[in-house]
Amino acid sequence: MQLTLRAKILSGYLIITCLIVVVVIISFIQFVSLGNRLKYLKDEVARGVIVANDIRSEVLSMRTAVDKFLYLNRDKDLKRAQIHIEKVNELLDVAKKKIKKADQVAQLRQIEDTCHTFIDKFNKVAIRITAGNITKKELFKSAKIIETKLNDIVIKNQESFQLDVLDSSLKALKRFIKAELEVNSFLLDKHPDQLERAVSILNNILEDMGNKNLEGNEKLIYNIEDYLDAFEGLAAVTLKMDNEINKTILPLAPKIVELSKEVAISGWNEMERFSQEVERKVSKTGKLMLSIGILSILLGFTMGIFLARIIIKPIIKVVDFAGKVSKGDISEPLNIKQKDEMGQMAEALNNILIDMMGTQQKLMNNLDRLPTPVVEVDKDFTILSINQEGARLVGKTPEQMTGRKCYDFYASEHCLTDDCMLKKAMKEDSIFTSETIVQPEILNMPIRYTGFPVKDNQGEVIGAVKYVLDISGEKEINAEIKKLIEAVKAGELGTRGDCARFTGSYAELVKNANGIVEAFIKPLNESQNVLKEMAEGNLSVRMDGDYQGDHAMMKNSINNVLRSFNSILKQVGDATDDVAASSSQLASFSQSLSEGSQEQAASVEQISASIHETDQQINLNADNAAKANQLADDSVQAAVSGKEEMTQMISSMEEIHKSSQNISKVINVINEIASQTNILALNATVEAVRAGQFGKSFAVIAQEVRNLAGRSAQAVKETAELIATSNKKVNEGVNIAERTAGSLVIIVENIVKVRDLVEDINVASKEQAVAMSQLNDGMGQISAATENMSTRSQETAGAAVQLKTLSRELKEQISKFKLCDDACVAKISHNTSWDMDDELKNTDSSTQLTWTPPDEIIPLDQDERGYDDF
Repeated sequence: MQLTLRAKILSGYLIITCLIVVVVIISFIQFVSLGNRLKYLKDEVARGVIVANDIRSEVLSMRTAVDKFLYLNRDKDLKRAQIHIEKVNELLDVAKKKIKKADQVAQLRQIEDTCHTFIDKFNKVAIRITAGNITKKELFKSAKIIETKLNDIVIKNQESFQLDVLDSSLKALKRFIKAELEVNSFLLDKHPDQLERAVSILNNILEDMGNKNLEGNEKLIYNIEDYLDAFEGLAAVTLKMDNEINKTILPLAPKIVELSKEVAISGWNEMERFSQEVERKVSKTGKLMLSIGILSILLGFTMGIFLARIIIKPIIKVVDFAGKVSKGDISEPLNIKQKDEMGQMAEALNNILIDMMGTQQKLMNNLDRLPTPVVEVDKDFTILSINQEGARLVGKTPEQMTGRKCYDFYASEHCLTDDCMLKKAMKEDSIFTSETIVQPEILNMPIRYTGFPVKDNQGEVIGAVKYVLDISGEKEINAEIKKLIEAVKAGELGTRGDCARFTGSYAELVKNANGIVEAFIKPLNESQNVLKEMAEGNLSVRMDGDYQGDHAMMKNSINNVLRSFNSILKQVGDATDDVAASSSQLASFSQSLSEGSQEQAASVEQISASIHETDQQINLNADNAAKANQLADDSVQAAVSGKEEMTQMISSMEEIHKSSQNISKVINVINEIASQTNILALNATVEAVRAGQFGKSFAVIAQEVRNLAGRSAQAVKETAELIATSNKKVNEGVNIAERTAGSLVIIVENIVKVRDLVEDINVASKEQAVAMSQLNDGMGQISAATENMSTRSQETAGAAVQLKTLSRELKEQISKFKLCDDACVAKISHNTSWDMDDELKNTDSSTQLTWTPPDEIIPLDQDERGYDDF
């Protein structure tokens, strides 16, 4: 019959229980007797011993905390000491209430007085130590500042190659560091020799620096002197306080402990006497229980053997099994063949072990399948485990590397230095990542690795794990993109990154970089082509690409320049056509004026001939009075005819005067056209200057247009002066003709009177001879003025012809440019809204170009500047 574990244990314990019941009954009888004695012992004796031991224990703890604070000067030790002091005070208050025996009360009072003395002295010393700690912090801060300044002086002298100064600066820095170590040692050990050495080193530094008058030494000397003074003051206080601690404070604690010990000893003596009495009673009870005890032991031993076989032995196996599992050893299963609860437990544990082994194997398989090297090391950098990729990285197997140092295989720049991420992870209990090169002389592989600490169940760092990434691809892609950037900086815009060298996202990154360069070059290439066409005279081109941002601004600016050039050149061409038309009209007016002058000259000749005939008739009248009547009739007829001709001459001269006025108006129009042409040429020059190098040729053409406009204005001015002179002469001729008409009327009247007054012929003939002489003089002036006006008219016609020729030549120069038609201009203006007139209006007057007439006008047929091809 198979009993369960429960039945086995209950049956065994039932027998033991019966024996225990017997023992309990006997023991109860004996211990009731001992109860009264124990109550006395507890209430009167043991209470004093317990309180004394508590005071003794707490005083020892207080002494330990006080000693740690006195030697280490830490705030946490001070707080712990104050906590123990409060507990000592509380225990003394409790002892006053509980201890009633007279001898223990006296001892307690002595302990209390000694404790209060110790606590008061310690509190005073603690205040001075806290103040000294503040001074120490300031001292350490000053030392750091001096060390930094000395280091800066060394670096400065290294850069300036002042070797003598550099040597002295290095010596001063080394000696100060040595002095600083002596200072720290003294503050820790309080040894006078350390104080003496530190002061001696600092004085030597001050003496050496004082002998060398170097830049910056004076302020540094002051800093070192302040540091020395602060240290000497702190040292004096420290030595004095240390002496007081050793002589007055520290001896009190052992005294308190000894007094507490005396109280405890007296109690223990009392308890010893009670113990002897108890032993006598126990001896009697023991003899009585001996037989029962022997029987119980035999039965218990038998049950123990039985239970050991069925319970303890499997439990021992389970404990051993659990110990191995806790250490990571899961290679052996739990071997228990029982059918009871222990067997069931063993089976369950074995199932758990199988699951753990499967999980471990999966983890190891997954770790080996990782493409990233993973290494676990202990605190001595011994490799505990490593996956396949980690071993393959250095051409080894995991078995070859396990148990050896990791730096023997990887040999990176960080190995065995403070830059090692594993070392930092274990030291600072954190995760760190950095980059380095594995085996620089062999593999030369750049990697990025991360180290993180490994802890045990108590949270202590016992090692570290690192995983490694090969970043050769990152380095290569960075180099490729950097090469592309350098090529763009150097103007080699045809250079592109080699996508074929990379795969995946790296290739995509190079491709995107090439796309950026393409997007940058496209508008530059188009603008280069447009500017090249502009340089060759083709202004009908434009930029059509769809650009954004600054590229769109560049496109709009170039299209605006093209539109401005087209507009200006069209305006200049139209103005040239207007000048040519005005020149033709001026030539026509001048020709008409010349023909009118010739007709006037012919009329003047006819009048001169008539006057000459009249003069002959007067002479004949004087010689032949007989024919006077007939001659008078002839004279009447001639006078009437002369009057009519004179009327015609006056009418002709008035028409000449009106024509001259019309010519003056035309001249004014031409002058205004020349002025407008000059302004347009000035505007074209301004735009050419704005266009820079590309507008240089256009500036030359604009200057030639301005020269032509200046010459036209000068010719118009001279023509206007000639016409004004002709008008003046014509006015004088009209006045003379009017006077001549009046004379003819008088002649007619005289001739009529001659018929009646022949006797007065001689007198009348003389008067007529004088009048005819004046008439001859006036007609001579009219003839000269008419000839002069004819000459000037011919010169005006020649100037107009020359102005027309110049306009045609300017038109030919403009025609060399290929301009946009209206549709082209509309396309260029589609995305731009810039207006040249508004731009000129908004231009500051201080920046306007001023034009100075040239000293000499260069004819267009002289290509002195080499722009004939343009």
